[in-house]
Amino acid sequence: MTGIMYHTASVYAMHKQKKCTRFVIGNCAFSHCKSLTSVIIPNSVISIGYEAFANCEFLSGVTIPDSVTEIGSYNFVNCPKLAKLVLPGNIKTIGPNSFGNPVKVFCDYNSKTAKNMSAAGLAFYDKNDNDAKFRLIYLEDGKTLALYQYTGTGATTAVDDIPADVQYIYPNAFRGNTTVTSIILPNAVTGIGADAFYGCTALTKIMLLS
Repeated sequence: MTGIMYHTASVYAMHKQKKCTRFVIGNCAFSHCKSLTSVIIPNSVISIGYEAFANCEFLSGVTIPDSVTEIGSYNFVNCPKLAKLVLPGNIKTIGPNSFGNPVKVFCDYNSKTAKNMSAAGLAFYDKNDNDAKFRLIYLEDGKTLALYQYTGTGATTAVDDIPADVQYIYPNAFRGNTTVTSIILPNAVTGIGADAFYGCTALTKIMLLS
């Protein structure tokens, strides 16, 4: 990967004369690069602008280092050859519609990245299990569990990680989750919406902490 930009208006602070130690990939930097097949982003990059790799028809591999903390909107849309993308664990900001089909986004379920993706309503896969798909969404108040999904060969059967300050379980929150057998609700919960556990065929126990 070099500092050359596809769009001249893009800014990529890889200029030796400035002696920069932290760089960004500018907006639309490599958008529509028809010959781009793989990218290894150096660990000096901290941010990827919007549409940086959009519409790269033959892009099939991208390596994102731990140094990256921000990914802009529409970054990997219309990249039909990109089937899998592994994200580092400390991403703080993910823009809307960053990942297009058919890309599967993988990350560590316990990482900051996973929590930020969950808060944004983005589905993702556990990097340790290619079949385990997570989707865990809280409303902005942080006290409402809107959706909890975790499916796949490595899916846990006991849900015991709902934050202690959650007060309300949204309608359909667990609907159709066929892997969960037990759920522990924090004692702050005062309400459960309609059909919250509808179709949870394996669910045998719900416990409300005292």
